[in-house]
Amino acid sequence: MVLTLEQSLPTIFMLISQYRSADLAELRNEIDLQVNVLAEEEVSKALKLLRLIGERLDIEEIVNDAELRVMETTLDHEEMEKETLQELDEKVQRIAIATEWTPPQQPE
Repeated sequence: MVLTLEQSLPTIFMLISQYRSADLAELRNEIDLQVNVLAEEEVSKALKLLRLIGERLDIEEIVNDAELRVMETTLDHEEMEKETLQELDEKVQRIAIATEWTPPQQPE
């Protein structure tokens, strides 16, 4: 009985440590995403200002740059998240079918 308890304790502590590490990694990823979204918005705004300056000074390279107009638009992050979650769900379903596993139902 004592030996089993001694063997179980390190496993329990290791699992707790792994859960904390996973939580920290998830938090870091969320912070990275927020920083990247802000940086993307700032770059888009800077490109828009560059285009407006170029139009005001009549700089042909800027005025005629179609790629610049595309780059200055901000991304729809909510739409990207929906698409990513949909792709992930499709992959989970394919894996579930291949392995005959039933994924848990998520409340909507």
